[in-house]
Amino acid sequence: MTSSLNNTPAGQGAARRPWMRLGFVFLLVYFILAATGITLSASDSRKKADALVLLSGGDQARQEEIAWMYARGYSERVILTRTAGASNHTAVQKALAQLGVPGSVVWYAPGRSDSTYDEARHVHELMEGKNLGDAIVVTDPYHALRTRMIFRGEFRQSGRSVWVRSAQAHWYGPLTWMFTLEGWRVTLTEIIKIGAYLVGIKGS
Repeated sequence: MTSSLNNTPAGQGAARRPWMRLGFVFLLVYFILAATGITLSASDSRKKADALVLLSGGDQARQEEIAWMYARGYSERVILTRTAGASNHTAVQKALAQLGVPGSVVWYAPGRSDSTYDEARHVHELMEGKNLGDAIVVTDPYHALRTRMIFRGEFRQSGRSVWVRSAQAHWYGPLTWMFTLEGWRVTLTEIIKIGAYLVGIKGS
């Protein structure tokens, strides 16, 4: 009788252990994925710069972030990069004007950019020509780390400073990206492109 009573709790504990292990593994994997999202999307805390840089591509979240920053005095100048046709540039400038950024404060970086590395070079060229010292670059959250690496690598020799800010209204959340297929796609793509950049492949 005593032996039977003692065996019941032990059996229940053994049955619970696999579920506890599974829960621990799930939490561990989630924390690793969340840390990846946080690392990719972290923004620099900078309040003032000679220019705000809006990288081409992305959705309206980037434009809204630029307009929000311009309205709050982060900078009096906005630089746009070119990666598509002229009609797209016009559409972006009109969208910014509707958000409160007048066309008179907008400059275009020279040349057509086919990669973030091209954008960094062209923005740097414009800033040198206009004697601007530093910039805040706005991009999608998952793109922030690679943007920071590429722009700072390009700006380093001239002594110019660059900070990167993630668009706050973007759909990509560092703590939730792993729950969507698109989140997996863009995160894995960024990790691959960061690896390529680190080994010297800059055309991404």
